[in-house]
Amino acid sequence: MSTFKKAVCHVGDLQDGEKREIAINDGSILLLRLAGQYHALSSHCTHYGAPLVKGVLSTQGKLTCPWHGACFDVGTGDIEDAPALDALQSFPVTVENDQVYVEVSEEALRAGRRCGYQKSHTKKVSDAGQRDHTVVIVGGGAGGWTTVEALRQKGFSGTIKVVSQEPYLPIDRPKLTKVFSPQPNNIALRTSAQVTDLAVDIQLNTTATELDVEQQLVRLGTGSELRYDTLVLATGGIPRMLPVKGSDLGNVFTIRTAQDTSRIATALQSYGQGDQLDAVKLVIIGTSFIGLEYASVARQQGVQVTVVGKDSVPFAAVFGEKIGKTLQSLHESQGVNFMMETEPTQFVPRSQSSDVVGAVELADGRSLPADVVLVAVGVRPNTDWLKNSAIPLTPQGAVTVNRYLQVDTTETTPQHLDNVYAVGDIALFPSVAEGPSPKIRVEHWTVAQNLGRCAAANIVQHRQPKSYRHVPYFWTAQYGKSFRYCGHAAHYDDIVMVGDLAQGKWAAFYLHGDQVLAVASFNYDPIVSKCAQLMYLNQMPSASAVRDGNIVESLIS
Repeated sequence: MSTFKKAVCHVGDLQDGEKREIAINDGSILLLRLAGQYHALSSHCTHYGAPLVKGVLSTQGKLTCPWHGACFDVGTGDIEDAPALDALQSFPVTVENDQVYVEVSEEALRAGRRCGYQKSHTKKVSDAGQRDHTVVIVGGGAGGWTTVEALRQKGFSGTIKVVSQEPYLPIDRPKLTKVFSPQPNNIALRTSAQVTDLAVDIQLNTTATELDVEQQLVRLGTGSELRYDTLVLATGGIPRMLPVKGSDLGNVFTIRTAQDTSRIATALQSYGQGDQLDAVKLVIIGTSFIGLEYASVARQQGVQVTVVGKDSVPFAAVFGEKIGKTLQSLHESQGVNFMMETEPTQFVPRSQSSDVVGAVELADGRSLPADVVLVAVGVRPNTDWLKNSAIPLTPQGAVTVNRYLQVDTTETTPQHLDNVYAVGDIALFPSVAEGPSPKIRVEHWTVAQNLGRCAAANIVQHRQPKSYRHVPYFWTAQYGKSFRYCGHAAHYDDIVMVGDLAQGKWAAFYLHGDQVLAVASFNYDPIVSKCAQLMYLNQMPSASAVRDGNIVESLIS
């Protein structure tokens, strides 16, 4: 491995808190100064490659990606927050004769990242008893798989077994609605070789059917059983289907898996002329981000898209009417037709084929021709298999957890459950922010990943567990435009807007009393990443300061 030392700047070139991307040979590094110390790291986020020179650096030594909220420790390059799975490279820095030198290896420079874990057979841990400890994770999605990664990153050397309903290795699920027909191998989070390095026993295409907490057993649809010392419940969500006539017709779909997107693409193409899909009619029921992201993908293929929603505009209750109308206008400018304040009453079969959908009848009396229907009206927790277990479920089917993400017990469930954790879409967990929602359930990719990271940390250091304190972070991309959101505002009193809605560059602050609960932005980076960091540190400016407008410039600088 070729290593060399290079002078990159004079000691006075960077002030505290400054960052600079510096080209070296065919690559680059990020040099930054914090509390008088220089640090050198990979220059781009290991998630989707965002330039970290545009990221947010905190005085506590955390560097947050400007695009999707991944966070890294500037001293080590280690992951602090999802959605990154790989750490940054960290390069040694020295100061000699008022010059700052960085020691770089060609290999590390080219890689731009490093695995946060070592191969299992080289692992050394302080708690030797972990080698006889078995963690069973039910669910191979964001929460479950990140638990695997974080366990190994934090030195767990015991046995890890994963039960996944899907027939392929864990995938980058957000890409399912951002690419027309993604193949599992192309969006896999890890290769089979990397899974081998993680020393994880993953059973694909397998369903958990029963849980016995007294015997510490998970029973599977295959008829076999898995014994656990620690259990992580991470079964995610099940797409909701509308209880209307014709829901079981062919070409009526939901999206959750790669097979779903493949079937939808195949169905659309079956009505096209070769690669031309301009005459194909897709009706999307629901104005969720899943539905609108797929509307964007389908329109870019030429498909005729109509969206049906119950509200006056998309996301009116969640983001407010102004922002909802802005997002609707973006889609309308690309040719999407909206039919709002109505809902389907029936899916009607085609006249030529009684088992395939041909139209959607609406409550307002209109009828929409449809070659394909996508139902995108949210998900429910995938916890039916736990109904006869000792795990208490909310009326909505969620699993309530404490601040360490262990399953909460009640007077009617006296069983000892501190070795059972729940993460991802099924978990109802304590909110970071003080506000009207002391416990929340958030169906976002990065939230599931951060829940998994926290659960893994507490499994490894169970004698000194840490509370879950990550700030929810969400993003979507439609027609090349980026919408980001941090925090959680199920209920809010007011919205303060900055920027220009008409020009498509704005931010919105969601307020409750004198507190900022959440921040959304559209093409206004890195304001959401900066606010997420401030929320985590309990340093977010007050609602009064936001209304006065005195702090907005500092948040976008």
